[in-house]
Amino acid sequence: MLGFLARTAIRTGTRVAVHGIMEQQRASARQYAAAVAAANTPFSIVPDATGETALFLDKRIGLGHALPGYPRPLGIVPGPNEPPCDALVAVAELPAGVRYLTGPAIVHATDAMDLALKQAQLYVDTRTATRGVVPVSPANAAQCATYSVHAAALAEYPLPVPDAFGATHEELIFLVRSGHTAVVTLRYARDAIDPVALASFRSIARASLTWDPLRPATPPRLWPESSYLAPGLGSQLHPHRQAQVPYLVPAMAVDPGEREAIGDVIDAMLTGDAPPWLGAPPGEIDQWATRLTHASSSPGFAQMVRTVIADVRTIRDVRGFAVLLSAAAQAAWTS
Repeated sequence: MLGFLARTAIRTGTRVAVHGIMEQQRASARQYAAAVAAANTPFSIVPDATGETALFLDKRIGLGHALPGYPRPLGIVPGPNEPPCDALVAVAELPAGVRYLTGPAIVHATDAMDLALKQAQLYVDTRTATRGVVPVSPANAAQCATYSVHAAALAEYPLPVPDAFGATHEELIFLVRSGHTAVVTLRYARDAIDPVALASFRSIARASLTWDPLRPATPPRLWPESSYLAPGLGSQLHPHRQAQVPYLVPAMAVDPGEREAIGDVIDAMLTGDAPPWLGAPPGEIDQWATRLTHASSSPGFAQMVRTVIADVRTIRDVRGFAVLLSAAAQAAWTS
């Protein structure tokens, strides 16, 4: 397993490598979204004022999906290894692709969850050229309520070969509502993407999907106000937090034998599954602080952690606090 500093360096390098591409794609994302919204199609993409966040809508069935990272529609690329899909949305900032397909049930089932599990397993087996090797998991009641469906099934798997865009991994969200099905897949090149940005994207994309014709989705606000981070998948520190980094460096001067344990806790905060808009319960914030302070015997480190974490209010802030500590650790441990 790579050490914390090596993982941090890879994350930083990946951000720099994709920055130029992101700048070129951000402007075109707004243009693409506006064109699709104006076109006479069953699909639309409604961007916010910045274009960083947009709402994908399938107007035929009332399915909505809020996506970050400058989403834009792309033409569907057919191929021998490509399953059918109705629409394809690219997330320019990662990059990643989100595909949508709706249709009837094609397997016999006893109830909605049985249908979701059986048809999702069939989809996964076809995608991976295996039979029952990749498990499909039932969505829990809270997830089904979020999706506004009667049942849902989830799976993650590597692709046998990269797709036309270089994606190597896929996640499946299989939805069932009133006997009809919707397939939503998230596809990306996992090892070529900043893992912090990828974690943010996955946490949002898996929690911002809803299928309810009676309550059409509305443009969301995915990024809560944060004293640590600016909006967006890039998890950029606010200028005043970036200026704070040199003042945290002395407190990060812990025993070298303690660094990896601290780094593991920071990584866990950076790559959590919860979406950014959720509040961070005080008990959870205290648990993070305790895990960090127990990883080191340094009183100065413990005092710094307790002081800086006091501003955490949301899951977004948890990640921002971790980005701040990561920057300070990189400066302290490589000097």
